[in-house]
Amino acid sequence: MPMKFRLRELREEFGLTQKQVGVLIGVKDSAISKYERMEQQPDYESLIKLADYFDVSLDYLLGRTDERDKNASYTLAAHRVNGYDKPLSEDEKKMVESIIETYRKAKK
Repeated sequence: MPMKFRLRELREEFGLTQKQVGVLIGVKDSAISKYERMEQQPDYESLIKLADYFDVSLDYLLGRTDERDKNASYTLAAHRVNGYDKPLSEDEKKMVESIIETYRKAKK
């Protein structure tokens, strides 16, 4: 378990009790208390339910990033799964170079 599990922070931000969060994910409030004190780890299904309910990424919930946005956690694995680990074609390289050059000119 990470050192910055954000369940308590999010629960309090949303004005929820431990019992209410327990009902949301199907566990007892005593389990929520243990999760918050990092004495027990939630299972994967519970983590996903929490992240979905609070509309944050799992990385944010687990303290791996300070970016709350679900889309901010675009990992290398997701990059590869989506087929983006193939080398760029010459046309794609030129397009990227053009974008970079346009950005550089705009920054001046």
